[in-house]
Amino acid sequence: NSSLANVSSSFKNHISHYFQTDTVFHDSQPTTFDFNFSLKKTDLITNIIVPGLSEFRPGSLLGRFDSEAQILDVGLDMYHFKYGSTVVDSLSLLVNSDDSNMIITSNIAEINSNNTQINNLVIAAEIAENTITAEVSARDSTGRENYFLTGMVAKRDSLYQFEVPGDSLILSYQKWEVAQNEPMVFSHMSSDTTKLVLSQNQQSITISYSPKPQMASLAFKSFQLHTISSALEKEKDLLTGKLDGYLSIAFEQD
Repeated sequence: NSSLANVSSSFKNHISHYFQTDTVFHDSQPTTFDFNFSLKKTDLITNIIVPGLSEFRPGSLLGRFDSEAQILDVGLDMYHFKYGSTVVDSLSLLVNSDDSNMIITSNIAEINSNNTQINNLVIAAEIAENTITAEVSARDSTGRENYFLTGMVAKRDSLYQFEVPGDSLILSYQKWEVAQNEPMVFSHMSSDTTKLVLSQNQQSITISYSPKPQMASLAFKSFQLHTISSALEKEKDLLTGKLDGYLSIAFEQD
């Protein structure tokens, strides 16, 4: 029987085993438990906890946790729900971890709203050795991959680095080139300006970070807006035209 405070502390320590932050967590007592819930539609959920939830088909939540063995297994299935005007069908979430890494995978068969329909969305992440690697992909109703994005966040000493692996980007069925001089370090403690350029033929997106002065910028060149709207199965012409522009954000110095 573990107290809520001890369970919370054990979970935080469990996550920090794979990715340590600057926050120091206190040691907790060994925690072990199993759980298995059948999710049902009740007035408590639809009227009080999530009042915008108008449709909800029962699902399940099960798993186990062992803080000493560094094991966390969670499985969530939600077959159908409607929140506001958005309908989600067949959502699943799996979390598996052991002493070496944590793997998180989520699949959504369909997201449907007034002007939007997204099919076969997959989100996956691995957390290990102070590094988070994540992937997001989607396939259209015929099974053809129309989006694939991946990125990596790593903590090195007290700095956080962001990197996009080359040959790893698909937008609106088109493969984009990725050019990055070195991992981006979002900290005033870094000394070099870093830049990430995503390009496909004449269009490009450039993300850059400068430590002195501390500033981040986002630039678009001949970016075709249908690159975004083509992900929306219902309204492929929801966004049209070409975008050229520059946005910069300056950070306050410590």
